[in-house]
Amino acid sequence: MRLLFVSNIFAPHVRGGYEIGCGQIAEHCQKLGHQVVVATSAVCGVLEKTSRNPRLRVEELFDPVYEYEKAIYDRTVSDPQRRSRAEAAFGGILPHNARALASFIEAYKPELIWIFNPLAIGTVGLLEACLTGDAPCVLHLMDAVDSVVEQHQTEQFLLPRYRRLKASLHAIACSEKMAVENTRLGEFASLRIIPNGVEF
Repeated sequence: MRLLFVSNIFAPHVRGGYEIGCGQIAEHCQKLGHQVVVATSAVCGVLEKTSRNPRLRVEELFDPVYEYEKAIYDRTVSDPQRRSRAEAAFGGILPHNARALASFIEAYKPELIWIFNPLAIGTVGLLEACLTGDAPCVLHLMDAVDSVVEQHQTEQFLLPRYRRLKASLHAIACSEKMAVENTRLGEFASLRIIPNGVEF
């Protein structure tokens, strides 16, 4: 199978658990004989804390990613242009990221898309891009995506669009709490709770 993983941060950049989980699952799937590509960001600030598996194909498609140390896209800033970019990055649409992913999906033709974290790279746009092809899409919930989208998109009127997208996505929640947190803004096509990750 051709598998495409999507994660806003990926090795060598590490901030929390989802990028580590994405790497472990991608490597395991590769060992099982699947063709694996990870799509991630080209800019990650100074989060370099680990090494990247040289046998894993990684495509740095997205720009910009939130630089956590500098809070570059902090929504509390007074500059309206920077604030608008923050809203788009964390919950909305960054057109260049959505186009880059849609083009890659068209060329690579994945048979499954596994999304680990679409935050900070234009959440709604990224999810729409993932759903442009025929491949089923799985959103791996290791963060409160609904809360972040709601916080940043209420004024942008994208919440109905986000709810419609969720109805076409399958989801894996790493805990009961994450399942509850991420069903406040609509239901997924399916939702399965697998504590701390995935059973192979």
